[in-house]
Amino acid sequence: MTSTADETATPAPIVEPGWGRVLTTSGCRTVLALVSSLLVWSVLPLVWGWTPQAIQSDSMAPRFVAGDVIVTRPVAASTLRPGQVITVADPDHPGRTRTHRYVRADHEGLLVTRGDANQQADSTHVAPSAVQGVAVLRVPDIALPLLWLRLHDYPPLVVCMMLMTFVLLGARRASGSSGDGGGTGQGDHRHGGRSRRPGRLRRIGAVATAGAVVSVAIGAPADAAFTRLTTNAADSFKAAAVFRPYQTAVLADSPTFFWRLQEKSGTTAADTSGNARTATITNTPAFAQTSPITSEPSDVAFGTGSNGYLTSTATSTTPTTFSVEAWVKTTSTSGGRLLGFGDGAAGSGSSSTDCQLYLAPNGKVEFGLDDDSPTALASSAAVNNGSWHYVVGTYSTSTGAKLYVDGALTASGTLAKPSSFTGRWRAGAESMSGWPSNPTSNYLSGTIDELAVYPSVLSAARITAHYTAATS
Repeated sequence: MTSTADETATPAPIVEPGWGRVLTTSGCRTVLALVSSLLVWSVLPLVWGWTPQAIQSDSMAPRFVAGDVIVTRPVAASTLRPGQVITVADPDHPGRTRTHRYVRADHEGLLVTRGDANQQADSTHVAPSAVQGVAVLRVPDIALPLLWLRLHDYPPLVVCMMLMTFVLLGARRASGSSGDGGGTGQGDHRHGGRSRRPGRLRRIGAVATAGAVVSVAIGAPADAAFTRLTTNAADSFKAAAVFRPYQTAVLADSPTFFWRLQEKSGTTAADTSGNARTATITNTPAFAQTSPITSEPSDVAFGTGSNGYLTSTATSTTPTTFSVEAWVKTTSTSGGRLLGFGDGAAGSGSSSTDCQLYLAPNGKVEFGLDDDSPTALASSAAVNNGSWHYVVGTYSTSTGAKLYVDGALTASGTLAKPSSFTGRWRAGAESMSGWPSNPTSNYLSGTIDELAVYPSVLSAARITAHYTAATS
């Protein structure tokens, strides 16, 4: 009798995946499932009319940090309770929002808010009508790629894309193997127990994946963080996952804005204070210069080039109590403005200027105010020696004017009060005609970094703390 092919053919052996391959595939699928679930929770609330938004600063650290997505639901302002995290339309920056914790209502019925990382409340209170929602859900870290893209921080973005590519390939790795179902049903019967082992390993991997996703889903909600009023100490922000000593010290004093100047290209400078008071970059600066913040090795500074400067996009009125802070490195003998207030928009000069921190042609730092007749304090020594220097000017009617260089008081006295007008803060350029020891150039030639303005007078101790945090 002639044998048929089915009777004489030797069945192909079934390739059984080992534990290493199963664990790798399961791990990749776990990561893929987690990322997918985070993306879903970032978008799904739109179905109910809730609003997801990416957090772009660490002002609410350590509970919510830059890169998280916070979902808010609409709420009547009359139902708010102190301790809730709310999103409001930023009164100082039209078209932007502020997500901070509701503290109390002031005597005018305006809402007082504060970032958990800040010791002081936000300087600008908001109307109840500005409330857009109350936070109900946190989706951790899912917006980090968008944040890196906005800040032009490409290395971590590239690494993230490479890792996700590996995860996608690893998750599909076993899909073409015979152990994943490549054999026929007849072959499975012939090899009995051996053909069932790959299925058992896959089931174990699936259970592990599901368990990881469920555990993260259970652990991710942070209901208390949305409702508990916090009282962080000055160094509590340091306990967060991001270790930036200088940034921590500055944010603890609730700056009106804080331009870290980390940009490596583009036409805007981010505001790290959380108040969304960004700056417009004009002309051609030199990005990514060596920074004075040695405690943060990845930090960079802003070279003004021949005519580069920054102007705040938000307008405000001249402050009557304030501190102005900057780092500068230059060898210029023309002087120039470091940071000050004026009524000119980006691309145009100012007809009114005040609250000036600038360098005279002799290299000394000047801090001046203008109430019809500009007056200024001068530092005892020049700073145009090509090294980094930290300069701060403070003013209030009760304390007068004070000027600090490298953490030490160098001059104090009574100056003219600030004049009153609406304008913008600008760094690196301005016409200083009429000011004491006025610069001979409208543009500062040098490098600047870590520009900040505060709605209060920084104490000598806090100024020393900032300087120490930068260099320790």
